[in-house]
Amino acid sequence: MALSGRGRCPHSAGMPRVAPPLPDTTAPAPDWGSEAVRVFALAVLAAAVLTFRLGHPAYWHDELITLAFTREDWGALFGPLWGADTHRPVYYALQKAWIALAGESRVAVRTLNVLLGVATVPVIFAIAWRMAGRRTAYLATLFLILSPLFVLQSRELRMYPLLNLSAAVAILALLVAVQGHRPGGDGRRRAGAWAVCVLAAATAFYAQSAGLLLAVLMGAAVLVGCAAGWLAWRAFGACLVAGVAYGVAIVPGIAPMLVHVGTTLDSFWIPTPSPGWVWSQVAGSYPYPAWAKPAVLALMVGGAWVLRRNPLALTLMLLIVVGQPLLMTALSFWKPMLIVRAIAWPTLFAAILMGVAVAALQPLALRALVAAAVVAVQALAVGPSFPPTHQITEVDGFAPQFSGFDPARDSLVLGLREHEFNLRWNHPGLERSVIAAFSYGDARPPFEAVMRVPLTPRDAAAAVAIPTERVWILWEHAPMFPIPEADAVRPALEAIAARGTLESSVTHGTVRLDIHRVDTAAGAPAGG
Repeated sequence: MALSGRGRCPHSAGMPRVAPPLPDTTAPAPDWGSEAVRVFALAVLAAAVLTFRLGHPAYWHDELITLAFTREDWGALFGPLWGADTHRPVYYALQKAWIALAGESRVAVRTLNVLLGVATVPVIFAIAWRMAGRRTAYLATLFLILSPLFVLQSRELRMYPLLNLSAAVAILALLVAVQGHRPGGDGRRRAGAWAVCVLAAATAFYAQSAGLLLAVLMGAAVLVGCAAGWLAWRAFGACLVAGVAYGVAIVPGIAPMLVHVGTTLDSFWIPTPSPGWVWSQVAGSYPYPAWAKPAVLALMVGGAWVLRRNPLALTLMLLIVVGQPLLMTALSFWKPMLIVRAIAWPTLFAAILMGVAVAALQPLALRALVAAAVVAVQALAVGPSFPPTHQITEVDGFAPQFSGFDPARDSLVLGLREHEFNLRWNHPGLERSVIAAFSYGDARPPFEAVMRVPLTPRDAAAAVAIPTERVWILWEHAPMFPIPEADAVRPALEAIAARGTLESSVTHGTVRLDIHRVDTAAGAPAGG
């Protein structure tokens, strides 16, 4: 991305002297003809890493939410459920289509995100090449493939790989577009690049609402580049036109997002920023061993220092890697929203900074040693993503008991309403036997519309009728977080359990299943 100020030679009279670009940036883009085999090998390596033990991790709560959305029909996803979650259901629709093709095994279901992750690899390669040349491109891509959050997110059923890929494509298209504003640039290629940038940025927003910041950061980079003389002002004019097109493209998602900003974020669990919280989230977005974090930070700072000779590239990287978390922190003083997942996608580009730093090391032996050390630390950090055995959720631990559930004589009570998602996916049909479902503090989740089991107010527990011989109560006997006494569901569950005799009890982790035989007279609601 070796760009001269305002399209003229930087050494022309009256123009400030601009430092020369890095030696490896003489080629504006990779020669895909000669590099294709090697890049394909990197993509194969990424596929091998991401598919290793892919079926071992158990589905966690947010993945089960994804699966619940895939059980909805197409009309609902793009109709009543369009505003049901804090993020538009575009990713859920993609996952639904993929499941219809690939099947419902864990490996099959998760393969969509693996493919999105693998597709990100050549895009990051191209970005790194344009910024700092061939050597950096290979090192940055290698560091990306083993980046802890990249691996984690590319293996779980959430929208983040779609966000990551969209953000990477948008950044690459931006680089192509602004380079096209140099004298002699291809106007059709430039217009096409801006169009791709708009489409990719809009997709990032529809994948995850925090993707809205991507367009802001890219626009800021172009503005800084023009003000500093690295770009001609016509590039900013084209950026404004692209911004208008982007604004039009995201209109269908703005209103639902604002609704959730004014409702969900008002009662969400994220705290108001404090120094400790900000540090925990920023540090958590680089989940390396604590002893390795200073070295990782040093490489990122070193990469920024080397990249200073390409100031536009440096500006863009700093705005993404540093500016995005800072902007999220600032916004969190208005509405708390700073969590690792919302600031995770910049870590893809942090891999580029690390690649720039290592590529600049001399001699070759030192470069190889540091690169090997980075890969070793990353391999250690991603280890927990590959459990050695097939895991199950705590609710799935009751599968032997569920196999004996008879809807004709058994009813089910959920002490935690969100367990419905697990039942709907892993034990289909059980959710139809739920006669009561409670939540802490009678809280309703932001995805209320996708839940099929109605919420039962805790003070209505005594009025719940038990139409069967037995009632099964599934509840958290040891909640993950302390529950204030005023929000507890246990008194409501005890009001139902009191109408029968405990027949058996089984515990798996924090969840417990109690089976009560109901006294005929006591099975009726209070006052009945």
